[in-house]
Amino acid sequence: MSIQAESNKVRQLIDGLQKDNPRLYQALLALSKDVSNLYEELHPIQSATSGLVAAAGTPPNTPTIFTSTFGPFTVNFVWVGDPTALFYELRVGGVDWDSATFIVKTPSNGASIDALLEGSYTFRLKAINSAALYSLTDITLDITIPEAAAPSIAAQVIDNNVLLSWTAPVETFQIDHYNVYVNGVKFAEITSTFIGRFESSSGTYLYGVEAVDAAGNVSVRGEVSAAVRQPPDFEVTDLRDIDVNNMTLVNCFLQNNTIVACEDLVETFEDHFINGGWATPQEQVDDAFERFIQENLLTGSALDEFDYGVIFTNVIITLTFVKNIFSGTNDVTVEGEMSVSDDGISWSTPSPGLSQFFTSVRYLRASLKFTAPDSDSMISVGTVRVAINVKREVDANNIMCLASDVNGTEVQLPGDFSLGHGSKTFKDIDSITTTPKSVSPFTAHFDFVDVPNPTNFFIYVFDSAGRRVDSLVDWKVKGIV
Repeated sequence: MSIQAESNKVRQLIDGLQKDNPRLYQALLALSKDVSNLYEELHPIQSATSGLVAAAGTPPNTPTIFTSTFGPFTVNFVWVGDPTALFYELRVGGVDWDSATFIVKTPSNGASIDALLEGSYTFRLKAINSAALYSLTDITLDITIPEAAAPSIAAQVIDNNVLLSWTAPVETFQIDHYNVYVNGVKFAEITSTFIGRFESSSGTYLYGVEAVDAAGNVSVRGEVSAAVRQPPDFEVTDLRDIDVNNMTLVNCFLQNNTIVACEDLVETFEDHFINGGWATPQEQVDDAFERFIQENLLTGSALDEFDYGVIFTNVIITLTFVKNIFSGTNDVTVEGEMSVSDDGISWSTPSPGLSQFFTSVRYLRASLKFTAPDSDSMISVGTVRVAINVKREVDANNIMCLASDVNGTEVQLPGDFSLGHGSKTFKDIDSITTTPKSVSPFTAHFDFVDVPNPTNFFIYVFDSAGRRVDSLVDWKVKGIV
């Protein structure tokens, strides 16, 4: 029964008491007016509530115009909704709404989700009203995340160093890093589009690069082959990793065994924020400096010094490193610089280049020089290596070998060349060949003790019966000088 019906019934009872009990009549009449006033106050609320219930009992309309766009790290959805809807639910996959996977429920006419792995997806959307009723049908949106094209790679070979550079492929989402391979084996994971690799031996190598985006999608692997031919008669004799913790740094600091350049290490908090004109860190971000250590300096350097223990002559020294660019910042140019000394006191004038030839070296000063194009540039450098390539040379002559030389005929290295001895000083010998200059079937053998800095070897000549004989012998020695 409605409030109005109850009020009418009460009024009829009150009228019946008007003659029998006037005082009670007056009291009940006043109460009736209070009930009537209460009805008047409640009636608009009842009407409004009845209308809301009626609306809630009807499912909302299905959203329309369902579209998507791609951000660097997200997939963004937008749709046109129903005014009676309080929420929208987004699902993916399945053959229908019930079999699809829940993603998000939102009161907005749009939503963003994390970047997706490559493939095809069907997204489904429904509206929900205050009575938790879903729209009768869902609207669907099909999107495809394509496989990225392979990076385009170029290789430049300098001595034993292979310099690889590549273009960033077109990706749906922002590229997170690159995987770099040699002969199918991954040897680096970097954010830059350049890397140098030192190969210790000659040969043809197959290099590959694949891009990995923010969702973990891996592009087609781009590949290029490079022929590494060691410089004539040069061979790696020392390859060492530089301990960046022991390097002398200028406008750089260390982070996880890498050098971060180019940074102002003497700047105070007041210099950075107050004098820099930023009231808050957000203002710094708004000025495109997304890291608290920015804005950066334009130059920096890292220096290390080596003592190889002995003097090497005619060597090629090469510096290699792995460079990473911080996301959202610009690249920094890295150049090498070297200076050498035989005594650790007198040094050569520093000369630029990551690979250089020196006629003599015992001590080496190796530097990396950093140059930034602007104050938003920043990189890190790690896996810094220095290789010393020594020259292999050949010494040759002929000497008269006598059977009377009990211990064999000595060949001195070096010695009097006119007497058949050598002319070069070797640090190490790789091979010796001896050939008798005779029409008779003679055989020449040599006796050599392989020690550092050898000074001689001995030759014996035998006939076919194994007897010692005299003969002129051509000899050739190959080794490190």
